Amino acid sequence: MLVLGSLFNLVEPVLTVAAALSVQSPFLRSSQHNPDCATARQPLHSNQGDPFTLLNTFNAWVEMKGERGSGSRKWCRRRGLEEQRLYEMVNLRRQFKELLRSHGLLESEHSASSSGDRWKA
Repeated sequence: MLVLGSLFNLVEPVLTVAAALSVQSPFLRSSQHNPDCATARQPLHSNQGDPFTLLNTFNAWVEMKGERGSGSRKWCRRRGLEEQRLYEMVNLRRQFKELLRSHGLLESEHSASSSGDRWKA
């Protein structure tokens, strides 16, 4: 999956999906019967399946952290998410990216920033 993502220039979403499928689900079981959580999660849902829902969830969390920074825990709680799982995904993405770099499937950050490559993260 990671190799194909690098070949098709889809590294970032593939890193996220691979990391999301490698950790325990961030969705709390206790929130399944909570209508408020279900409503708050609705914009994250994808008809294309669970991997895309996980991708949407991770991307929305990263975007929210970039905008507000400190409201991450509250944002996760409102949606019935385990924030620690999202942090685990961040760490796995970093490890997977380093593996791709070490095998020559992804440019190093230094050369990507100097060339303006789209793979820069």
